[in-house]
Amino acid sequence: MVCIDDFIEGLGGLLMQEGHVIFYELRNLMERERNYATHYFELGSIVHALTMWTHYFLGCEFELRTDHKSLKYLFDQPGLNARQSRLLIFLNKFDFEIKHVKGKETKLSMLWA
Repeated sequence: MVCIDDFIEGLGGLLMQEGHVIFYELRNLMERERNYATHYFELGSIVHALTMWTHYFLGCEFELRTDHKSLKYLFDQPGLNARQSRLLIFLNKFDFEIKHVKGKETKLSMLWA
């Protein structure tokens, strides 16, 4: 399972197995990224986490948890822009299900508290 989240200064993700944190990854935002919409922060968190842990997920089915509800419908959205289309091509390499959880229920929220 992967939990992702964004925060004021960066992006983050947790790799979990059987309820235990195995790895965590945090990255500061680049200057140009600070102007992006929240949707892009969350999407960037997914891409960053999957890029870091690609070798764990290729060929495996897993659950991705996020507190951003619109990402649950990411693959069903018509009329994506070029950036979203490029990111979806990357995400299609993986077999995962996006699950929405409330912000306070994500394990990641404990890291920045």
